[in-house]
Amino acid sequence: MFVLTTRAPRAWHGYDILDKLKKDDRISQETHDRLETLLIKFNSGLQKFYDKLALNIVRLKGEDIWEAEQTIAIVVYPILLKLRKEKHGAPNVDPIDVPEHLRMTVEQKKAYNVDGTTDENYFARYDYIMDEMIFAFKYILDGKQYDYVNFDRREYERVENGLQLFSKYYFSLWD
Repeated sequence: MFVLTTRAPRAWHGYDILDKLKKDDRISQETHDRLETLLIKFNSGLQKFYDKLALNIVRLKGEDIWEAEQTIAIVVYPILLKLRKEKHGAPNVDPIDVPEHLRMTVEQKKAYNVDGTTDENYFARYDYIMDEMIFAFKYILDGKQYDYVNFDRREYERVENGLQLFSKYYFSLWD
């Protein structure tokens, strides 16, 4: 397997400078708004340019599809590790996907539904989800699914759970 990817960065340039100028009262709100509109148009064009530069090459050999779960895990596992370390947000996690001690109380759920107030375990719930996915892909990378001598049913059930969570939270895999 050969994978080369050069994903273009998302083009969000200039907003921090613009906001600082406004905060320091060096420009008016009206000027800020006009410049922001121009930045949106500029960044949209810049993003289209970046997207044309993006390069994704994947070359697979026969053995890469013989054990496709291994090939997929080779790519997914380091991505999950990096996301776990560098994430800047978290999705709302379904309470059935986490242990009881991480779930919201009735009062916390009401507060979240009213104004989006998060509880102290909001990010811990997604950390748990990420850890389960990471465990599953590490298990696959280590080839433990083929170790019939040392097979551990609880460990394998955790892998199955991690893979189901990967599917369920797939569109939440962002930084």
